[in-house]
Amino acid sequence: MLNTQYQIIHNLSINQDLYQFIDQEVMPGLSIKTDDFFSSLADIVNSMQYTIIANT
Repeated sequence: MLNTQYQIIHNLSINQDLYQFIDQEVMPGLSIKTDDFFSSLADIVNSMQYTIIANT
C-alpha cells in the first residue's frame, strides 16, 4: 500500500516514502545533505512554476 503521509520541506509537500528513499538510499556517499537537495529542488520547482502555468 502506498504511503499517503507527507511532510512540508521548503514549501514542497514531499511523500514520506520519497523523503526516506532520498535520505537513506540516494544521499549516502554524496557530498550533499538531504535538506540541501530538497532546498535545490524547491528552487527549481519555484522557478519553473510560471513557465509551466504559461504553457498550459
